[in-house]
This record gives sequence, C-alpha cells and structure tokens, in this order.
Amino acid sequence: MSSPIIQTHQLFYDYAKGATTLSNINLEVNQGDVYGFLGPNGSGKTTTLSLILGLLKNQRGTIELFGKNLQHHRTEILAKVGSLIENPSLYVHLTANENLEVYRQIYKASRTRMHEVLDIVGLKDTGKKLVKGFSLGMRQRLSLAIALLPKPELLILDEPTNGLDPAGILELRCLIGRLREFEGITFLISSHILSEVEKIVNRVGIIYKGQMRFQGSLVELHRLQQHQSLVQVETSDNLRAWAILKSFNAKLNESELVVPWSNLQQVAALNKLLVEHDVKVYDLHPRKQTLETIFMNLTSN
Repeated sequence: MSSPIIQTHQLFYDYAKGATTLSNINLEVNQGDVYGFLGPNGSGKTTTLSLILGLLKNQRGTIELFGKNLQHHRTEILAKVGSLIENPSLYVHLTANENLEVYRQIYKASRTRMHEVLDIVGLKDTGKKLVKGFSLGMRQRLSLAIALLPKPELLILDEPTNGLDPAGILELRCLIGRLREFEGITFLISSHILSEVEKIVNRVGIIYKGQMRFQGSLVELHRLQQHQSLVQVETSDNLRAWAILKSFNAKLNESELVVPWSNLQQVAALNKLLVEHDVKVYDLHPRKQTLETIFMNLTSN
C-alpha cells in the first residue's frame, strides 16, 4: 500500500469566533494519487489547502506531509511541494521565459530546469510574446511551470480549470496525466465540478459546509451515485402515477415525478406496474446526478 503524503487529523478552523469554517477534517492523500478534493464554492476547500500549505496558521488539529508535522518541519516539507492557489501570480509585462527567470532565482533552480518545465507545459515556443497576450489556459500552464521549477513531489492545485474553455481543460487534464506518469508527482486538486476531475482522479474527498462527507476511491463514489440514482418518469397522469409508485418511494415535485433506483430490474418493474394500471408512460430515463445532489444526499443521511 502506498504511504500517505498528506494526513490531517481532526482539523478545525474558525475565521470568526462562533463561526466554524472547518470541522474535524481527516484528509488522506497517498503517494501517487491524483486526489480530487470536491465541494461547492464556500465549502472550505481553499481554507483546507491554505492550511496544508502553511498559508494560514493552524488552530486545532495536526497536519502531516511526507510523514512529518508541518508545524515543526515547515521549510523542509514545503521544499517538496508546488502549488497553484486561486489566481496565478504572473508578471504580465514579461515573457514566459522572463517570468520563469524571476522564480528560478528564488527556487535556486538551473536554467536547464527552466527550459524543461517550459517544454513540459508546451510553452517553449512563445518567444517574446508577453504574458498579457496569453490566453487563460496559457497563463495556467505558465503558473504550473513555475510550480514545477523546484521538482516537487506533491502539487496542490486549487480550482485549476476555473475559466478555461473545453480545449484548455483537456490540455490541463492531459498535462496532469503526463506529470503523474513521467515525473511521479502526487496531486491534490480541488474543484466544485465532478465531471471535470473524474476523468483523471483515482480518489476523492467530498467536503460540504466545512465537513468531510465522503472519502474513498472513485469506484466507491460511483457505487454511491448508483445507489442514490433517480429515474425521471413522464406519464399521462403524473399524480396518479405517483400514487401507484409510492411503494418505490416516488416523489412528485410540481410536475416532476422521480423514483429512486439501484438496478435496471427495478426500473422495468415500475414501468410494468404503470402499464398494468393503464397509465401511459411517455418517457422514462435516468436523471443525471450532479455533484450538488450528491452533496445533498450525503448531508441528509
């Protein structure tokens, strides 16, 4: 089993007295993971990441990275970590090379490494083009190149796809896959959109209103989604159909009739029951689960 790269134990944080932002966060990211840290905006993702990076002072609980306490080994630990939190900090009046030169000196990296990371993120041919002329996707890749300069073992990315078009999201996804495979980097990636990250992550943690509601493999999350899936039914008489399907725990919200299901046999059975009661079924299809509905289901348990 892979060793933990990040472990938080009973992490609490309050921005204001009496207002709890984080409550009992026990996050675990293992070596080699691409870990998706998921939650709606305002759920506590950025606060958690800021605590892990030492950008906020820890109040209650412990944070360990690479098996060492962050509070006691901060400098040693953060030398192995790259990050991209919120908006990229770039000098827009400089070129990509010039931006990297600034940070290269800070990180004491070689010029060879500077050219390597530009190649890795696909910006080696930008020449004298100033960053102010870059697309948002190019700026994100340049910020990632800066984070890669010190050859980190762990990369923490906060909402890296924000504002990107579909092509930019695909580029970033492919880049993360290459970095994991060829550089051996472990990733912790926050997002509020499951569909953007589920193609690259292997484990996920779901945070909602400052509390962890789920942590496990993507397979386990999909099982959870399936268990909590709904089928939407359109009939000639939804009110009568709802009465017939009460044993299936059907719900009628305004004109929308939905029924929980866990296997196709159940769907076939409810369709048969409606037909036997002379209710015409016009449409019957799975209702796509969004991350928000998963959160609501988790918090209602």
